[in-house]
Amino acid sequence: MLAEAIPFNHFGRKNIGYIYAIQHKAKKIWDFDDDNIGIVDTMKFNSISTATDYAEVCTKYVTKIVNPYPYFGVNETYTWPRGFPLQLIKDNRTIPKECDLKEKKQVGIMQALANEQPDVDAIYRLTRNVPFNFSNNNKRALLIPRHSYTPFNAQATLWFSSSFDLMPLPVSVNGRVSDIWRSYIAQFFLHKKNIYLAFLPPCVFQERNPHNILKDFNAEMDLYEKSNQLIEFLSSSDASNLNSIKEVYEQLYARNYIDISDLIFIQAWEKTLSTILEKLKL
Repeated sequence: MLAEAIPFNHFGRKNIGYIYAIQHKAKKIWDFDDDNIGIVDTMKFNSISTATDYAEVCTKYVTKIVNPYPYFGVNETYTWPRGFPLQLIKDNRTIPKECDLKEKKQVGIMQALANEQPDVDAIYRLTRNVPFNFSNNNKRALLIPRHSYTPFNAQATLWFSSSFDLMPLPVSVNGRVSDIWRSYIAQFFLHKKNIYLAFLPPCVFQERNPHNILKDFNAEMDLYEKSNQLIEFLSSSDASNLNSIKEVYEQLYARNYIDISDLIFIQAWEKTLSTILEKLKL
């Protein structure tokens, strides 16, 4: 059973909630944390299905990795989301620019930013000023271009049914790592589906639960050391023929990104999801 493949008291227990929502015919799933408080009416998401009014990143500025935070206005020269490769935090080529959207784009996932306590890593919190708010709250949402990657979290994220199969959170890594690994895996398959990830201006502010930042630092070590290599692998020819999350998990296990318990978990996830979708005829 799926629940038996997920450790008790682990961030990955959210996977059970995702399956519950899919089983009950959800069309969209709002994935959020208990310390985030809405500052806009999230019900407006009900009318969103495509990115008609969104900005798209101009390809001439695009690198393989995109840092969306400066686009929305930040208070430091260098600001980056948790999970962003540290090697690139000073690379201005990763900062997106606006360009006109000339055709509709299908969006599968929308990441809302958070004010007060944005999602940044422990290195940022130890060396820079937090809390802070994004200053360009009236910006149009930002599309991450195909074949580019950026980390997104499980704190304030809207998932459309076209991407429900991409929702599983790895269960063998720390929660500070789990949603970031998921975000990169999900984008790998969004590219194959020709579906986009969008970043929204702040829709929540975070009253952060108590954290020990040094413990967070240790928990995030895989992000600091492996994020860039993970993106390189997912962008490589070695990954181009991978067509299922199970196949990706097998490759990540072989490269020490996850442990064997995640192979057991993803088999249970795929079996459970397949059974549900067959019953729902989706």
